[in-house]
Order: sequence, then structure tokens, then C-alpha cells
Amino acid sequence: MIQELKPLTISSSIRKNPTVLFTTELKQFLLYEPFNGENHIVAELYSFMMEHFKVELLRSGSFSLRGKKYLCCEEISGCIEVDSWLTYQWKKKRQFNRFIRPRALFDMYLFDMFFPVFGPSSKLIIPGKKDRFVAHAFPQKNKGSIAFEPRDINSVGLNDPAMRMFFKHIKLYLNEYLEDFIALNHEKFRADIKYRVSLYPDHRNQYWNELSKCFEPSFRNYITANIENYILNL
Repeated sequence: MIQELKPLTISSSIRKNPTVLFTTELKQFLLYEPFNGENHIVAELYSFMMEHFKVELLRSGSFSLRGKKYLCCEEISGCIEVDSWLTYQWKKKRQFNRFIRPRALFDMYLFDMFFPVFGPSSKLIIPGKKDRFVAHAFPQKNKGSIAFEPRDINSVGLNDPAMRMFFKHIKLYLNEYLEDFIALNHEKFRADIKYRVSLYPDHRNQYWNELSKCFEPSFRNYITANIENYILNL
């Protein structure tokens, strides 16, 4: 569940709307967007599913002001979005070794392909003694709801030369990572998702109609074959 934030301070924008919250836990959050009929449900389902696959996300929260509720996302100093211009950071194995748990980035791409019901995940790098990958707390916009729209290797960005260069460093392990991901995509997980969707009676039929397509054997086999071929040709 998205937690209600209790800020110590609130910084306002030029338009006098709150933009930055500093919480009692000394964390900084940015206002993302106002609550509406669906975005908080989508965010909670997305968070639950991503965390099931052991993908770390930025923290999310909510904040109410003058009767209006907002979704908020944690802001971490120095955090940047993964982009092809960052190739210089992993051209050589020695540079690549600055990343802790690089498989996290691969898991994000796997999630985008196996569960194409959300917008693509925003992939971020948090700097430190060892840089690490995290996903944004909220998926990119996907028609404002949940919709099954299959993606291929190109559309998720795995064929970007920068990403191919990155994953070549761990090519020997990628099939193992894929097997681990598939093992977590089990019948109990499907049942857990169906139960969570049932908690939202106004949307459960629509959402489950879309989400259930991700668990169809023909779709899963097709995506698995695509990823195996990608790994083989790295």
C-alpha cells in the first residue's frame, strides 16, 4: 500500500504548489501527480509485481493538501536515468565492475517484456561506492490504465548498442537470470495478482482481462524464445 507521508518541510514552486517534501525520515520526495480513479491502483500493482521479481524501486508515497491527494516519488541526489550516452561507463570490464548487481537492469527489461500491461519501467542509476540500478516508483504512462500491448526486443531497448555492450559483460549468466525470472513467474504469483485485482471491484474485470494474457503459455513461450535468441546473438 502507498504510505501517507508526513513531511517536516514543504518547498513550493513558483505557482505556490508543493513540489518537494522532506520527511521525518530525512527522505526527499517529489510530487508526481494528483490521485485519480486508477493511477494509485496501477502504482500499487506495479510495485507489488516488480518487488516480487526482486527489482528495487524508488519509494513511493502520498500526500494530502487542502483536500487534494498527490502521488509522490522519492528523490535521491545524483540519481540519473539509464541512457545510451552513458556507454562510456561500461565500455571496459573494469568500468563495468563499478555496478553492483547488474542483473537488476536485465530483470527490468524482462519485466517489460513478460508484463507489457504497464508503461515501460524507467530505469535509473543511483551512484555510490558501487553504482546500483533501481526502477522509478511509477511506470511510464500507458494510456493511463492497464493494457496488454506486447513488446519485442527492439521496442524495449535491448538492441540499443549501449545495452548490447552492457549485457555482453555478463552474457554467460543471462540464461541463468532468465531461468530465475521464469521460475518466479509461477501459478501462485498469478493467483496473488488475481486476488489483488479483485480488491478493486470497479476495475477488476478490465484489469484481469489484460493481466491474465501475460500468463498464457503461448505468450510466455514466445517471449522466452525471443530473449534466448537475443542472448545467443550478443
